[in-house]
Amino acid sequence: LLLRNAVSDPNRRASLAAALGIIGFLDVPIVYMSIRWWRTQHPQPVIAGGPGSGLDPEMWKALLWCLAAFLSLFLWYFRERYQMEKTRAELESLAREMSPRQ
Repeated sequence: LLLRNAVSDPNRRASLAAALGIIGFLDVPIVYMSIRWWRTQHPQPVIAGGPGSGLDPEMWKALLWCLAAFLSLFLWYFRERYQMEKTRAELESLAREMSPRQ
């Protein structure tokens, strides 16, 4: 979104955003597997890490609370954004009605 707002030319903006999306998509498995491939100071994977790994039961509670909090925040932001877009559409509709017809 930041890239799409930074470039004014629509064709260049679409191309750059698509390229960045592809690079970001290809980077996901590398980031996910990096803790298995390059064992340095990072601890072993906690979730889906194999035998001997796992999240402490007390931490599961914290994880679920955080997940609920972020989901609630997302839903609130989504509702606010929806209302903003709905208001923007209404304003554009009113502006079209008010503009002189040619």
